[in-house]
Amino acid sequence: MRRQEPYTNKYSIIYIFIILILFCSTPVISDGTEAENAAAQISVANIVISPSLPFEDDIITVTVIIQNTGTQPVAISRAELYSKDLTVLNQRTYASVGTVGAGNTMEFTFSVRANAGDGIYYLWFYLDFRDAGSLQYHIPVTISNTPVVVSVTDMPTVFQENGEETITISVGNPRENTLNGVSVEISGSGITSTQNTRFIGTLPADESREVSCDLTAASSTDLLITTTYRTGTNEHMNELLIPITVGSGGKSASLIINNVELDAETTGYHKISGDVNNAGLKTAEAVVVTTDDPAVPIEPYRNYVIGSLNPDDFSSFDLTFTADDMSQIPVVVSYKDRSGSVFSETFTLDMSHAFEENRAARMPGPSPVVYVVLIVLIGAALYIAWKREYGPFKKLSRK
Repeated sequence: MRRQEPYTNKYSIIYIFIILILFCSTPVISDGTEAENAAAQISVANIVISPSLPFEDDIITVTVIIQNTGTQPVAISRAELYSKDLTVLNQRTYASVGTVGAGNTMEFTFSVRANAGDGIYYLWFYLDFRDAGSLQYHIPVTISNTPVVVSVTDMPTVFQENGEETITISVGNPRENTLNGVSVEISGSGITSTQNTRFIGTLPADESREVSCDLTAASSTDLLITTTYRTGTNEHMNELLIPITVGSGGKSASLIINNVELDAETTGYHKISGDVNNAGLKTAEAVVVTTDDPAVPIEPYRNYVIGSLNPDDFSSFDLTFTADDMSQIPVVVSYKDRSGSVFSETFTLDMSHAFEENRAARMPGPSPVVYVVLIVLIGAALYIAWKREYGPFKKLSRK
């Protein structure tokens, strides 16, 4: 019996060892299963891409929100975002994460450069669990380079030199996302404006806005319309060049004078009267009429103030002056537009013919005394001829 003890002890030790192994391995298998079950309750709750429709080379922000819908906390080793077409700028930000509790959410924000042309591209979100596998999620990103549409819907065909004119600009958004911070600026050589930038603000998809700008142009030039707007934090610009022609006509005020007459009275000075007509399409403000060299304005009508003159309206005026040469009488009509810019028109009148006619009309005729004397003389002559029987009176006396 003593010879069998080593044999018995040998197998007893083996049995004990096997039992220990089974006892230790059973909890490990149970823990692994629990970790996988807990990790299976992690899901992507939301994806936020800003801007939602980027231009090429825009910096976009991709926010991934995960949620633990289970009852156990889940340990996360790392979170990464990959792409074979776009560039992830902060790929290693979440190299170490931590634990997301039961019922909680966690956000991961990545910056991505949309360095590709028009099209749809995919990002790959990867979440590595510490105790159980991983989570993978594909995120589509659409890139579109469709710009805003800018046009001039109303402007004068011809601009008056240094006259304020109004143009209307339309900005349309043909894209599928809202544009922010939209503004319009006008500029150009010889162009001035009291408000050269107009702010539109938010411009939703498939909508347009109109803005009006007042400007003056010193000469024919090119008007540059610059529209700026943002997609997310990215600023974009659109430029439109419009030629401007400066000349006569257009929608400005246009003043002419007519019905001019020279006063026939003898006053020691010349006086002319006439009408000022506004043949333009805008109101002329602060209209003043006067004469210019070589005529010398004098009282009582050195200047004649008319005031405002609406389109298709007229007003009469009187001017008094002295002049040696009536063949060249400049009449100056000045006015302002609504911005305060001053304009003037000079009309040269030849009044020499009217002056001669008036002077001839003013020359004195024979005095009434002369007529009386002539009548008396004629009567005396007839009386003498009758008394002395001259001529026909001789025949009368014989009868």
